[in-house]
Amino acid sequence: MRLSKKIHPSNHTHPLRVLKPVLSLIAALALSLAAMPAALADEADGGADEAVYTVVEFSFTDGVVTFEDEDDFIYDVTEDGYIINGVPVSVDDFASEPSECWVYAYNLYSEIWGEGFSIYIDTEDNLLRGLSADELTLTEEHLREYVSRAIPGAVLRICDREYLYGGDGWGHSQLIVEIDDEGFTVLEGGLHQSPYRQEHYYTWSEYIETSWLGGHYEYIKYIQWPGAGEAAQS
Repeated sequence: MRLSKKIHPSNHTHPLRVLKPVLSLIAALALSLAAMPAALADEADGGADEAVYTVVEFSFTDGVVTFEDEDDFIYDVTEDGYIINGVPVSVDDFASEPSECWVYAYNLYSEIWGEGFSIYIDTEDNLLRGLSADELTLTEEHLREYVSRAIPGAVLRICDREYLYGGDGWGHSQLIVEIDDEGFTVLEGGLHQSPYRQEHYYTWSEYIETSWLGGHYEYIKYIQWPGAGEAAQS
């Protein structure tokens, strides 16, 4: 399993809703179906695949996300894509259309976390909350520093100054799925060639030099995942 974040016990914790597998629940329901009336059996079958959320303790130490139990955040790279927060995710989970990068990223993010992300820079789930405009400029140094502090499943938004402090307008959204020392992999939509979505690995320098990314947009607006604002205080 490749995971770029250290995971170890911590004494300073904060609750985060994290999706966990429900295999034991499904097994228990399967064993009891034979003894249940038909109507109740149908109801049980309908709910067996529903997500179950639990409170997981986590914190940040020197910018590194820390979980009380390493099994709380389930991550892996598979032949078909990724497992992030216990949820199978791939580039083909959702369709996309030209200029709809935000919608594509929002759908994937919601699939992973069970909730959407904010369009504003000052949300408590923004890793970069509280940073100045100068600190948010889209440079190779800033990109490497900030993305390296993220976890798989985070959404990255870049934009121009016009939309830095308001709602999301022109810009580009990407879902981060893997991070290493040389760069990171994203799932991104809204592209202008069919199928309008892709899984792509960017080195730090490549991202900055790409004409429609670092070559066009000036700022990193946010990197969000549930509870990420704790990192801004580390």
